Amino acid sequence: MVVLLVSVSLSVYAQQGKWQQLNQVVTTLYSKGEYSKALSVAQTSLSVAQETLGKKHPAVATSHNNIGLLHKSLGQYAESEASYKRALKLRERLYDENADVANSLASLASLYRTMGDYKKAEKFGKSSLKMREKLFGPEHPSVAIALDSLAALYNEQSRFEKAEPLYLRALLIYQKAYGPEHAEVASSMNNLAVAYEAQGMHDQAE
Repeated sequence: MVVLLVSVSLSVYAQQGKWQQLNQVVTTLYSKGEYSKALSVAQTSLSVAQETLGKKHPAVATSHNNIGLLHKSLGQYAESEASYKRALKLRERLYDENADVANSLASLASLYRTMGDYKKAEKFGKSSLKMREKLFGPEHPSVAIALDSLAALYNEQSRFEKAEPLYLRALLIYQKAYGPEHAEVASSMNNLAVAYEAQGMHDQAE
């Protein structure tokens, strides 16, 4: 019986390894901008995960999320939305609230922003921010990422009065987490400068 259990465990580990290898290929192709090739491999990795690890395994959710990202990169927004929603639904079943769920919410927010559906983008962006605050506390860098994303959404709509305080809060978080000379701090300051410039506030932008 012990030998059988060890054999099954090794088999599952091997299947996870196969999925991880495929997932690494997806990541490499994506980084090269080869989205169509990456999508084909991502679809294969999804099938592998479903057939060998089960349809409710976290790897399945990750594959759905990857497929959503690749469809988005190819401008296939309806397909992207469907895949992102599958990832979110499964992650919510698995975890209720965790970082992966928050990331799925952020992915949908980003997609809807790209599509120009600002109402949905705001809804999912706020949900992602709220969950990250609950999970990590109000001063965690992942919260700052969510703040920046939501601020960018408002800035794109010329809702500067909502964007500015979020950008400022994100900047303070980055400064506290990384120090005054970190790349994230510089990026956050640049975001503020762009927002001020868009309002004609040239002194503040400078």
